[in-house]
Amino acid sequence: MLMPEPIIFKCPNGHELTPDHFHSYVDLKEPDLMKAVTFSCDGGKRGHKFTLAKAVKSGMFTPDQAEKIAQGAIHTKKINS
Repeated sequence: MLMPEPIIFKCPNGHELTPDHFHSYVDLKEPDLMKAVTFSCDGGKRGHKFTLAKAVKSGMFTPDQAEKIAQGAIHTKKINS
């Protein structure tokens, strides 16, 4: 039986990793959802962070995927307000 290929994301810095190496956060004080959603990446020596806007610009996510992520951020903001 063939194993399915793992899902790989390429972050804006070029690190190609599986989804478990990326963690997302929502800045509840930032009104711009594309900046409010940030990701940490385990890639590189120390890891790094980037915004949803940068992820879309680099091609990590499509605009449609980003919209779904942003909708999740709206839900998070509503729960925490």
